Amino acid sequence: MFLKGPYIQLFIDVMLYVLFIFFIIKDTRKLRKLRLELQTVQIRNEELTNQYDQIREVRHNFGNFIQALCGYVEVKNIKGIEEMCSRVQKETCATYEVKDSNISRICNPALEKLIENKVTLARQKNIVVKIESKTNLRNLKIDTYDLCKIIGIFLDNAIEASGESKEKEIIIKIFENKRAKKKNIHIENSYEGMVDLNKIFTKGYTSKTYENGSHGLGLWSVKKIVQANDNIHIVTKAKDRFCQHIEINY
Repeated sequence: MFLKGPYIQLFIDVMLYVLFIFFIIKDTRKLRKLRLELQTVQIRNEELTNQYDQIREVRHNFGNFIQALCGYVEVKNIKGIEEMCSRVQKETCATYEVKDSNISRICNPALEKLIENKVTLARQKNIVVKIESKTNLRNLKIDTYDLCKIIGIFLDNAIEASGESKEKEIIIKIFENKRAKKKNIHIENSYEGMVDLNKIFTKGYTSKTYENGSHGLGLWSVKKIVQANDNIHIVTKAKDRFCQHIEINY
């Protein structure tokens, strides 16, 4: 029953042809997969480019906006201030607003709007945001601008880190310790990888692999604010979740 003569050559030719077809199909599948991955990267790159252009446009016009806003402030034109802020908000924020009773309990317009916009941004990125507010953030012994800067940096970092994690979740808790006369803001988020808690507040340090000189300054600026104000204390932890806990005297 063994193949002989021309049958052996025919068998070899058929096997080679089958193997040739197999490798063509395999390579075609790889090529199709690579093409899909390339299309995904191109789409994502276009989205990032558009976002970057929008940010550059906002930053370019920011100085003009502040100067114009100061003009309205000098003559106490509240309507002009409201109209200008509304226009800027439409250009920089999402087209829908977050309506959350927990945010309205904060009773601090600047912080409410900041948190509202950050929550909107996070949810646009399919990040689950849970907010629990049991007290207001009025009459604190810290400048509102400084507190907005701290919370803004913490939430920006939380959005970026959680967006790259599997769970994609941020939890914000606001509560009061009446005995110690402190208001507490607790922000925690899911994350991937390792965080060096001994270095994160160092100027220029970043855990991001795409460091380009623009990262590593946020937490360093937070450290400067805390060092200049004895009424605020921050505790940072990184275990199952990355946590930033803020205590503020009132």
